[in-house]
Amino acid sequence: MAGTPVVPNVRRVDGTALLGLAADVRDVYALAFGRPPWNEPAALADDYLSRLRRDVGRPGFTAAAALRTDGRLVGFATAWTTPEPFPSEGSYRHAGDGLGEHGVRELLGGALKIDELAVHPDHARQGLGLALLNAVSAAAPGGRSWLFTVAAADGPMAFYLRHGWSPVTRPAPDPDGVVVMLGPDHPGAPASTDRDARAAAVR
Repeated sequence: MAGTPVVPNVRRVDGTALLGLAADVRDVYALAFGRPPWNEPAALADDYLSRLRRDVGRPGFTAAAALRTDGRLVGFATAWTTPEPFPSEGSYRHAGDGLGEHGVRELLGGALKIDELAVHPDHARQGLGLALLNAVSAAAPGGRSWLFTVAAADGPMAFYLRHGWSPVTRPAPDPDGVVVMLGPDHPGAPASTDRDARAAAVR
């Protein structure tokens, strides 16, 4: 029927299926992360595709896709099993510094690391981000999922807090203020009262 909204369908997909939508993945990535607080240049979307082609080979790789009825991808999420041994560069170093060796092993070891979550701006604020997050997190063993996000005032941290994710590190001492968050079903996540206190501390 003319004028009927095209409602995307969210479902789990494997790496081969996601790479089959590479052009759409690139466009969604460029549009989603070209806005504040990331402001990434469009060329980084090509770099992401190159990285994705490597990432699909990681142990435990899984993904979720939001697809319109015409087959166009308008959102995606990716995740994989936390690398072993735990990396020591970039944001991983912040996680190691903030949690310590024991904390990394107990909270992140063997857990599902959510890597990317992107929604086309034309489909933002329609529940797709949460649907993608929930779909990809469903693969987490024993509910043990985690991710990095940024504590910038206009960043995505408020989204994760609204949906029960818990910060377990203070923001990294860099312009982005990277924070480690545990999923709502992670057995190591703080109780709700502790979660609220931790959230207030990182704002």
